[in-house]
Amino acid sequence: MARIDGIELHPGRHYIVPLPTGEDLMDAIARFCRQQGVVMADFRAAGTLASVILGSYDSSQQVFVTHQIEGELDIVSCEGTIRIGPRETVADARILVGDLEGVLAGGRLFSPSATRRAEAMLTEYRDPVPARSIDPVTGLPVWKAPFSFDTP
Repeated sequence: MARIDGIELHPGRHYIVPLPTGEDLMDAIARFCRQQGVVMADFRAAGTLASVILGSYDSSQQVFVTHQIEGELDIVSCEGTIRIGPRETVADARILVGDLEGVLAGGRLFSPSATRRAEAMLTEYRDPVPARSIDPVTGLPVWKAPFSFDTP
């Protein structure tokens, strides 16, 4: 069986963060991280949204196809990672929302996705903080790791 190596992460601080009404979900999480000096975290979010932009990856074109949904939206599930760099912020989240009729929609979370009432739970990760690189096969950003695949 092939060997798979990864990066050991070291958890730091944990936060519960009420997110401002009307603000973009990911922007609010990024702003909080900058205020607290958090460089990398994973998070879960709960609450309601006024709108959301969802995307699915089209691997043949190596682009995300997005669509926007507006209305009374409940966050059924939302989790992701965020890395605050000196020049850019990289956030990657998946979300599942439900409307008042019980219709569910999900995919990659894109901005802007406006909160009605939401909160996030964050876990900070400290050194080493891995970087992202573009996977040459899929074109998707992936965590850089000292991967070594040994074949039997």
